[in-house]
Amino acid sequence: MLPKTYGTQSELIDVLQQLVLTTIDPLAAGGNDEFSRRTNGWSTQFGRLVSADGVPARLPRTGSKAWTMLDRLNRQGFTSFI
Repeated sequence: MLPKTYGTQSELIDVLQQLVLTTIDPLAAGGNDEFSRRTNGWSTQFGRLVSADGVPARLPRTGSKAWTMLDRLNRQGFTSFI
């Protein structure tokens, strides 16, 4: 379950990166470098966040939504989930 979320890149980048990391590993934490390292090879497939090996994230649907929002944020500078 995700709360209503909307904002600009400067407002949401850290929150969405941490959310994606948490869907992969609930104990994960880190900044931009850690995010890049830990998410290398991950992608969304059929509404689920999965690794390059096809292993789903611990929270695959939430991860997929957060991943999509983060991608939109990086491309457009704004994203929302209402």
